[in-house]
This record gives sequence, structure tokens and C-alpha cells, in this order.
Amino acid sequence: MPPDEREASAIRLPLEWLLALALLVELVVNRVTARHLHEAVLVPPSWWRSAIDVGGLFAFYFASALAALTATLGIWHLVTASALVPRGARGALSALAVAWIPLALFGVVAGRFVGPLGVYLEGTTAALALLIVLAGALATVPARVKLGMLLLFAPLALHLAGSFMRTPASALAARQIAQLVLMVVAGLSLPLLRPSGARWWLPSLVGVLVLIAALAVTRLDDDLASAIAGYGFGVILPLSRIGVVCSCLALASWSFLATALLATAGPARRFGLGLMVLGLTGFQLELPGQLAATLCAFLCLLRALELGRDGELTVEKWRAIVQRVAATLGASEVTQSGPVGGEEARVRVTRSEVPVELTLSRRAGRLALVEAVCGVAPASAPAPLSLTRRGTERLGKSEGVVVETGDIVFDELFRVRDAREHHGPDPILDDDARDHLGDLVEGWLGVWPKAGARYRADAPRLARELEANAPGAPHRLATLVDLMVDLQRR
Repeated sequence: MPPDEREASAIRLPLEWLLALALLVELVVNRVTARHLHEAVLVPPSWWRSAIDVGGLFAFYFASALAALTATLGIWHLVTASALVPRGARGALSALAVAWIPLALFGVVAGRFVGPLGVYLEGTTAALALLIVLAGALATVPARVKLGMLLLFAPLALHLAGSFMRTPASALAARQIAQLVLMVVAGLSLPLLRPSGARWWLPSLVGVLVLIAALAVTRLDDDLASAIAGYGFGVILPLSRIGVVCSCLALASWSFLATALLATAGPARRFGLGLMVLGLTGFQLELPGQLAATLCAFLCLLRALELGRDGELTVEKWRAIVQRVAATLGASEVTQSGPVGGEEARVRVTRSEVPVELTLSRRAGRLALVEAVCGVAPASAPAPLSLTRRGTERLGKSEGVVVETGDIVFDELFRVRDAREHHGPDPILDDDARDHLGDLVEGWLGVWPKAGARYRADAPRLARELEANAPGAPHRLATLVDLMVDLQRR
């Protein structure tokens, strides 16, 4: 990762690593040691027991507050800068986050919510996690990784489903099924989420040590093993010996995979960090801070997929693309703005005596948006004539009714809305223009006759060609601009 890319992610990385460390300390001190001492009636009260209680309580509140803050920043990144979240999904994320964020932050102090607020917080956490998993399906990563992300969500969804059951018996059954699914997922995650090029000696050592330690504890002291599983991870150990061994194997497999990912440089390390946070939280999902920590884990996984996509567009490549496009168009002015990782470049040029402004946006390491404006084409006003490539989002305002041109091929490619009044042949969508539009337009195009035209495409094929330094990509963009200049004059 280039130096300025590291600076862009410097705000998030320390928080996530600090959260993992805080959860580890809170697990050992608060969930296991303090709670086990409270049940040990033979251990007399003393100053060190009080110190453990206070330290555990501090670790809990610190980890909860940090999880809520980290989740809030992660959701903000999804809504504003993630290239994996479509525009339509950002609205759903925003609607869920409007109530989830203040509830999670307030819940750090208020404690567990009961009644509708508690059900809402758990339900929205599951919904946000599902949207994150679906966004991960848009990443250019192997299908096994996408399947692994979906499997990681399954036990969480089943466990939270217990909150919506009408009877305690049904809720307990749902959570027992979730635990069974969790063991299966822990075993399947290794082949699905394994990193390439990892050094296996350290993960193997960690996995073997965890397995030996887990088997030893369950063999020597069943009560201690049950306390660690229940208080530490919210898991009820099976009664059968085979079930206990399977639980130990699942823990060792999870530890092996997380260590292998953490030992691998690049985005895989962040993915391992997400697995580590998810494992340290376990099924401790009753309190807002615990729900926030689980959501942080999924946000960390998605961020790793963003950074790990093939052909990531570095800052150097981004600047080279802007320079190449500006040189091809003969730009008179080029300006760049925005933070590192979310830059925007505006290229201003005059084509056939018509002012043109071309905007290129970079988000999460990819060229995400291409926009061109010729003449007067206000974004706040609906276009009298608009074309939207089928299968893409409408990225501009339109008016009028949906019409067909009579060209079967063209009508299969575009959805046309027309509010113009004209008689005879269409002066804009003639045979020659339709051929060129079919080749060049990938997103949304609006035309204001005799005034201007506006084009928007979110992550189009042209952007991928520009990223790959395809020889004809800048000239193809120039051809599109010239076509827009011609259409707005008609």
C-alpha cells in the first residue's frame, strides 16, 4: 500500500486493533475471571478481588464505548465512501443507522434495552450485518470468500432470531441451533477463507496449542470449561464428550484461520482482525456495546474486501489516468479535491465551442464515477429526454413518459423517458445517434435540447478500461463527450 494510502486508513486501523485488544482484556478480566470469582464461594473477599472487579468493569465500558464509536465511523464510511455499496442500498443503510447509532451510543451508559427498543436494536444490527454481507458479494474476490462471509452471518442471524421467539423454549432452541451452525461454520471457514501465500507454521502452532489447552480444561474441570464457554463466549458446552471435542476443534480451527490471516500482509490481515473481533465477542449479544462489537467485525471484513480487490487503483495510477484523460481532451483546466481515498478530479475543456466539465471520482481504490456535463444541464432539474442503460441505476432526474423508439436493439438496451414535443422524425435519437449511444452510454444520459447534456455512470466498463490503461479508453471518452455536444445542439 502506498504511503498516502496508509495515511488514509490510519484513522480506522488503530481503532480496530485497539478494539481487539480491549475485547481480549475484557474477556479475560471481566467475562471469565471476575464472574468466576463471584461464583467461587470458597475464595474470601479481598483487595485483589475488588481490583479485578473494578478493572473488569472499566474494561467492559471501555470496550463497549470503543465498539460503538468504531461502528459509527464504519457505517459513515459505508454510506459516504464505499464503492461496494450501491446508491440504493446507501439509503437503506442510512435509514437503519439513523436510530441504531444513537441507541448504541446511549446504550453504552444505559445498559441493556428491554422491550421494543431491545428488539429493534438487535433486529437492526442483524439487518446492517446482512447489508454488509450483501455488499461484500459485489467485491471482485473469489466466490469461496463471498460464501464464507455469508456463512459467518448465519449463526449470528439464528442467535438473534431467538429474541423474536414467543416462548423461552423456542428462543433456547434457536440459540442451540445457532451454536451447532457456529461449529460447522468454524470448520468450513478454513477452506473458504484461507489466505494465499501464508506461512503456516505459526497458525499451526497456535491451533495446536489452543486445541490442547481447550481439551485439557474440559478434561480436568468441567465447571471451569463451562464457565469460560458461557461467560466468555455465550456458548453452552454440549453434554456429550463428542460434542465437547467438536467444540474444541471448532475453536482451534477458528484460531488457526485468524492467526493465518493476521500473519499475512495486506488486506488479509484486516480480514483476520475482523475474524478476531468476531471470535472475541462470540455470542455475547445482549448489550448494545456487544452488538456494536459484532457489527465492527463485519465492517472490518468488508473493508478488507474493499482493499483487497484485484487491480486496486493507487494514487499514482489515479493521477496518471487524470493526466491522460486531460491530455486527450485538450483540457484547459484540471482541479482535484477530496481526501486521500475519496478524490475527485474535474477536467474543464471546450469542445466545438461548448464548455464541458468532466468529473472523475475515486472511492476505495477504484474509479467509481464518471460524469460529463456539456453546456447548461442542471443536476437539480429533470431532463426532458433521458436514457438509462437497463440493469443500471438512474443517476439523474427525468420527466415524461417511458417511450420506445421502434429500434428493437436500442429499446432492449435503454429505458427512454421523453417529455419533449416534436413532430416527425426524432431530431436527437436518429439512426446514427442510436448506434453511437448503444456503444458509448453505460449509465444515465440526460439531454436538454439546445441547452446541454449530462452523463453519469457509476463504475462503468469505461472506468475499468481507464484503470487498465487500455490504449483507446481516453479516446472513447472523448468520443462520448463529442456525441453529447452534438446531441444537445439538436
